[in-house]
Amino acid sequence: MRDAPQPQRPGTARRVLGVSLAVSLLAAAVYAALAGRSPGDPSPWDALRGDPWRALSLVAFPACSTLLTALAFLHLTRRFGRVPAADMLALITAANLLNYLPLRPGLLGRVWFHSAVHGIAVRHSARIVGESVALAALGFALAAVALVPGLPAHAPYTMPLSLAAACLALAPVARSRPSLAPAAPYLVPLGIKLIDTALWAGRYWVCFGLLGVPLSPASALALALVAQSASLVPIAGNGLGLREWAVALFASFLPEIPLNVTLTADLANRAAELVFAVPTGLIASAYLARRLRPHGRGTTPSALG
Repeated sequence: MRDAPQPQRPGTARRVLGVSLAVSLLAAAVYAALAGRSPGDPSPWDALRGDPWRALSLVAFPACSTLLTALAFLHLTRRFGRVPAADMLALITAANLLNYLPLRPGLLGRVWFHSAVHGIAVRHSARIVGESVALAALGFALAAVALVPGLPAHAPYTMPLSLAAACLALAPVARSRPSLAPAAPYLVPLGIKLIDTALWAGRYWVCFGLLGVPLSPASALALALVAQSASLVPIAGNGLGLREWAVALFASFLPEIPLNVTLTADLANRAAELVFAVPTGLIASAYLARRLRPHGRGTTPSALG
């Protein structure tokens, strides 16, 4: 008698559904951005061709964010095992690309790689991921204080960076004082996440500038917080589709920014991420595959994130 087919795991079905939803949202964003264009509307691609330095800055933003993310995870991980900086940077870089695939192999592969190569228990890797999400949420809340009405116009940039500097300066003090020691492992990652939020605000300032739409520092920071928050929602990797619409819907409350303009700006942001993620992710995956060989493990794609 033939064996009955194995039922699909509910978690897998949810992830496949999430990826399908994300791709549908992204396709809808592309359609809405193109359908809303008028013949005289500025194109970000034309602007980039005329300003190569701005094009370079768009790719530099995700590069800096990747480096900052690797530094944050390096600090969170060092309590549980020794991870070379090159390994961590490669893991984060590969995950940037692999998390666009169904089932988010970048996240799962990073946990597996730490266990196989660095001897870090899966429960510790899961704890690190949870701590990273919690620190991101705390960083968003602290940065959002800069949006309180009545503060100076420069506060949305200077306040997150000032808070980041304070966290970095307090970290060595906390390590040397028993009363502050429990907070010591988290101060540097929190400061790093605040710096990354300021960089995301810069991303949106550049992306909207490509379309001739000047953003105030407050609007740029608000859009950055919305985008980063949407990227944490576990529907699909890197907030695909969801981020574009979350930013567009929030921007609809800002004065005189049409929906198609916001979608075009964030799609340009997404394109810049992919321009960085594809080649660097492939190079990082090849590096990680070489690192795995001495450990006698297979190098499936899910093991390379």
